Amino acid sequence: MRIGDEIRLKIESLNYSPNAVGRYNGFVVFVPLGVPDDELLVKITQVKKNFAIANLIQIISPSKHRCSPPCPHYLQGCGGCQWQHIEYEHQGHWKKDIIIQALQRIGKFKHIPDIQVCINEPFHYRNKLRLFSANRKGKLLFGMKKHNSHKVVPIKECLISNNEINSLSNVFKGEILPSDSHISELGIKTSMGQIMLLCTYSKDNLFVGKEAERLSHISGIRSIFTSTEGGKFRLRYGVDTIEENIGGINYKIGADSFFQVNLQGLANLVEIVKDCIGSENQLILDAHCGIGTFALQIAKSAKMVYGMDISSPAIDLAKINAKENHIDNVNFRIGSMSGLLHELKNKKIDIAILDPPREGCEKPDLTSLIQSDIKKIVYVSCNPTTLARDLNELNKEGYNLERLYMVDMFPMTYHLETVAFCVKS
Repeated sequence: MRIGDEIRLKIESLNYSPNAVGRYNGFVVFVPLGVPDDELLVKITQVKKNFAIANLIQIISPSKHRCSPPCPHYLQGCGGCQWQHIEYEHQGHWKKDIIIQALQRIGKFKHIPDIQVCINEPFHYRNKLRLFSANRKGKLLFGMKKHNSHKVVPIKECLISNNEINSLSNVFKGEILPSDSHISELGIKTSMGQIMLLCTYSKDNLFVGKEAERLSHISGIRSIFTSTEGGKFRLRYGVDTIEENIGGINYKIGADSFFQVNLQGLANLVEIVKDCIGSENQLILDAHCGIGTFALQIAKSAKMVYGMDISSPAIDLAKINAKENHIDNVNFRIGSMSGLLHELKNKKIDIAILDPPREGCEKPDLTSLIQSDIKKIVYVSCNPTTLARDLNELNKEGYNLERLYMVDMFPMTYHLETVAFCVKS
């Protein structure tokens, strides 16, 4: 097989990437825009030791699960979605398969519990978006990058984003900011009709304040922050937080705060975590608590919740959120899981909630957790590969994988959220 070869390829599966998977004479070939059971004509673009990468040339025989993408930007190459060409009813099946393959291949699990699936509305769910600027014919447009490319595909609207984000279509289309602006990225956070803008500039200049003033006149704008690339955000207009309510708990969300992009999916996650924890009065560790997303939800049924995070701004907001919701059986502090477990070594923690970033748990944190006498773990993960790796370490130390959930937080993409419930034997 050589670069430039055109071959017929039968698509067998999807994997945790934008690519579909086929085999040519037993050799793995990855190709974007494929659907299992497609027969395609593809052109080889890269050849590695164990696999090749190809581009789609022609659909010879389409899968019965292939559909027409509803978004015009998708076929232009917009990288915000990867699975719009697959019927949504079938996407959950392949996301389950991605989890199973990761647990078998990376986690070395031979027996995997049935995966309970929570699907959500496939469009207009995102409350957060990150766009990049592009100058086209004298206009400053905004869009998303193509997969594996720095090229920006300008958009007029985003079908997976909510109405508040799409109310900024005049900004996307270059009708608000001047074409000579040095803005490079536009971050958007929304909640309950409120909009926070995070404007990143390639370099500081005298016109940043004037541009923020222009944006402030848009309906719904509550906050505008600006920064230069690699710098800290500075409040230019409005107040420093927006607010969201989940399950009766009100959250203040800052410019640097992590908060789930899908509120319906987050509500599902909260109920799953509550169900795993149960209603007994217990001591609970929330090891990546952020602004208190899970800790404040489970406090009602807990004796005490200890929350930790390495982000100082997140912990500051977690404390404010606890106070404003009149919740006093939570204890938030800055630091690592291993550090907090050392501090709590004389207390018997019953359950640990893990919700690490995509990279998974830090090795010292996982080691400290294994050495503790915590019997139950609820692991929330947005990356099935690092989840499988960490569950393998836990399983070797006697933590049995008893329940698995897949929450489709990110319809029309290959991304997903998994909840694993483990009990030490």
